[in-house]
Formats: sequence, C-alpha cells, structure tokens
Amino acid sequence: MDNELDEAMKRRKLEEDKVELHREELQQRRDELAQQKQQQGLLCEQMHQQAAQTEAILKLLTSIIGRSGK
Repeated sequence: MDNELDEAMKRRKLEEDKVELHREELQQRRDELAQQKQQQGLLCEQMHQQAAQTEAILKLLTSIIGRSGK
C-alpha cells in the first residue's frame, strides 16, 4: 500500500513539474512575442521617419529644379 501511495505521489509530482514547465514555456513565448511586437513598432516608426525624410528631400529637389529652370 505504501509503495502504491509513493508511486502515486511521484506521478503527481511529475505531472506538477510538467505543468510548471509548460507554464514557464508559455510565459517565455509571451515575452518573446511582446519583444517582437515592440521591435516591429520601432521598425514601423523608423520607416515612417525615413519616408518623411525622403518626401522632404524630394520637395527640396523639386524646388531647386524649379528655380534653376527659370
């Protein structure tokens, strides 16, 4: 009887360890996804800034070309 109880306790402990490991893996994945989302946001912001700079350069060039044509 003690042996069966001991085995049952070991199985339960093993299952608890598996559940805890799974929780840790899920948390790690959530953290990774949050970091990826933050990086994507930063990349998007950088792309918008580059687009604005390109637009400003094009306007400046258009202005210069317009003046030189007169």
